[in-house]
Amino acid sequence: MNRHDIIVAGFGTAGSIAAIAAARSGARVLVLERNTYPGGTHTGGFIPGYYRQPPEGLQAEIDADVARRHAAGGWHPGNTELRKCVLEEEALKAGVELHYAVTIINVNMTGKRVAGLRWLDAEGQPHESSARIVIDATADAEICRMAGCELVSGRASDGQFQPFTNTMGCLSAQTIHAANFDAGRIDQTREPGYSQMLLQSALVHLHDDYAQHRELFAPADLPGIREGVHIVSVRQLTLAEFLNGNAVLPEPVAYPHSNIDTHANDLALESETLQEWLIGCSMWGIELDFAVPRATLIPRGVRGLIAAARHLGVDHDIGHALRMNSCMGRIGEAAGIMAALAVQRNIEPLEVPYDLLAARLHLSPSPLRNNERIWGLAPAEIHSELGTDHPGCALWSARCRLDVTTLRGWLDTAPTDSNLKRHIAFALALKRDPAALPELRRMVAERDPFRPTHSRKYNHARGYAALFFLGCFADPETLPLAAGVLADRTIDCLYEYHTHAVMALLKIGRRHPGLRPEIAARLRSNAEDPQWRLEARLKGTRQTMRRMDFSFRVAIAEELTTWGIAHRIGSVLPLVAADAFDLNFARNRGVLDA
Repeated sequence: MNRHDIIVAGFGTAGSIAAIAAARSGARVLVLERNTYPGGTHTGGFIPGYYRQPPEGLQAEIDADVARRHAAGGWHPGNTELRKCVLEEEALKAGVELHYAVTIINVNMTGKRVAGLRWLDAEGQPHESSARIVIDATADAEICRMAGCELVSGRASDGQFQPFTNTMGCLSAQTIHAANFDAGRIDQTREPGYSQMLLQSALVHLHDDYAQHRELFAPADLPGIREGVHIVSVRQLTLAEFLNGNAVLPEPVAYPHSNIDTHANDLALESETLQEWLIGCSMWGIELDFAVPRATLIPRGVRGLIAAARHLGVDHDIGHALRMNSCMGRIGEAAGIMAALAVQRNIEPLEVPYDLLAARLHLSPSPLRNNERIWGLAPAEIHSELGTDHPGCALWSARCRLDVTTLRGWLDTAPTDSNLKRHIAFALALKRDPAALPELRRMVAERDPFRPTHSRKYNHARGYAALFFLGCFADPETLPLAAGVLADRTIDCLYEYHTHAVMALLKIGRRHPGLRPEIAARLRSNAEDPQWRLEARLKGTRQTMRRMDFSFRVAIAEELTTWGIAHRIGSVLPLVAADAFDLNFARNRGVLDA
């Protein structure tokens, strides 16, 4: 059996940086990669850039080298192929042993400790190596899964992951770039739905006129998977905890900067916290500074294992912001250095002195105080901004800092039908105070079209945002109002109003069993009607629409079954135009009739 200090499983965006960092720190490093090149989505996925945050540390060094070589000439424009070369050269220069085209088949365990890996090479021959520490940089927690780590998956309502991107490589003006769009949902853990969805979604790239395809030269080796499973780590980080504004985030190893960049179109099925931020406060474009505690990289209950990719120990909601290329590179570097220091000292990764790790990472000062501009406004500032067309930060500051008594006093004195009065009602709704209910009902009844201006994209109409808030209260008096919205098929913003009406009715039924028969009848009138149609545009396309009512029909069917109320939704689903993911999703949830 071979022996190594560290095995890095996955040589992608995080794993390549982890391997180089560990080897430069003096460790004997083995890399096992199922593809035939380094860089993962950053290279083979044709996504070479960074979102909202430049690279840091070792990743910035690699980028600078790529830029220098590019400027020197001799390389094709576009840096994905050059980046592959630089990453591989730096790994080999540091002494990393690389194996491509491998299939990892087993994790060797000694009790609860990972002791090494077994794999098959490209010819199918078996190999094995021991290791003091294994870094799982597979992005889908493949090693953690085989080691028996506890995992969590997707959003709470139905387990679905973030939408994925279908990416095609393009060549124009002698420059390689990517053409991509949000292609709906995919579950990379299930076949044949995974392959079917890739093939179906790729058709969106096609045009009737073949001449328009001359820029396209190849599909990306890796589809744009934004989310898979997450480990349950020693320290699990959640969005709800973070957005309270007082989360203690000890021993950070990265400071990502991003907005909470969900690509979901079916936001009504996301958590209430995420909807408060994105729908109630229209905060999609508001950028935050985050901290990733190193304990989020350590699976709970298993030793000798570090997770370094998007499957780190965070929840679905905050994962939207912590999946970017810059963050992945930074946590890869932290994992590599931490693993090497642990090997040198014969200790566990969490026992490595944090000051030593931070010094090796050259961490910049914490930027978390910048978030005070969002949730740290003073009362006078909150009151002033609630009366404007950009109330988002004031709403969140009110949620975090003001008491209900103060907000009620402001509500009583605010002018009728003013922005101030309606936004104070939203602030009270964020605190689940029933004093907000009359004003919320008025906004829904009027189909209030006002949209704030503080987000660079995706500001939401106040009428359906108010309907979301009413659903959070699950108040019986909301039932006829929500039912009236659902019965109106000519309403502007029909998709948003109908989806929030569906969820409001389901929440009322959960809390008030006596109302379930009436609610079920209202919901069945839509969910059992094949003509009920909800659509949303695929992001990244000009006009391609995706049927979205399928997911909500499934949600209604599951809830009615839980309530013990018979329905025919399963027999209607085959009549609804759906993609491969939808059909497999309904089948896996036990809703689609045979």
